[in-house]
Amino acid sequence: MPKTMSKKKSKTTKPDEEVFYFTFPPEGGTKEITTGTFVLDFYSGKITLPNGNEEFISDNLKAHGIKACRSLLVRTNKTINVSHDGKGKYQITSTIFGENHLDFRILYIYTTETTNISIKASSSPNAMFFF
Repeated sequence: MPKTMSKKKSKTTKPDEEVFYFTFPPEGGTKEITTGTFVLDFYSGKITLPNGNEEFISDNLKAHGIKACRSLLVRTNKTINVSHDGKGKYQITSTIFGENHLDFRILYIYTTETTNISIKASSSPNAMFFF
């Protein structure tokens, strides 16, 4: 192979320039979550449900060399509290809620009653989501 060619990935394409989407439940729709703390680790792709069982998100940040999620959309049928990387909490009330220009790996959701939830996140700070 000539010295000018390389097997490495093109330097013009950085992992965080590509846009990746992460969904829960992975197959779409909603998931019924029991009362308690629901933890979504987007870096590893692992989810810990309030009952201690583990599931997985559709994909993970680590697989793509991405450091953090930059956009989020949450659909819920009940009032929940949410925290990004354990930094402060805010409340979402029975709605579809979206945020852009974030920087987080782990999403904590606190429920006080059984709740139907659907979550979408993206590596793009300007992601557009549709349910």
